[in-house]
Amino acid sequence: MSVRVMSWVFDHSDVEHRGDLLVLLVLADHAHDDGTSAFPSVATIGKKARLTRRGAQLALRRLEASGAIAKDEATNTPRGTVSYSIRMGAN
Repeated sequence: MSVRVMSWVFDHSDVEHRGDLLVLLVLADHAHDDGTSAFPSVATIGKKARLTRRGAQLALRRLEASGAIAKDEATNTPRGTVSYSIRMGAN
């Protein structure tokens, strides 16, 4: 858990959709202090953000499209694990 990244999300993120903000906070909760290596499952993201699985997937897509998060390179595995980084300098 990174309180530093969660604090950054609250103070600096320009994400407006509340579902997207909750997903960003879930990722921050799972990230390292530099915002990298957040890899909770979609089910975990949905549960913590109080979204359906589909809602969590859509929020992840919107966050990636906006540049708020990025998929870490070489993290797509056969089991579907994807690691995300919060782009703290991008927002």
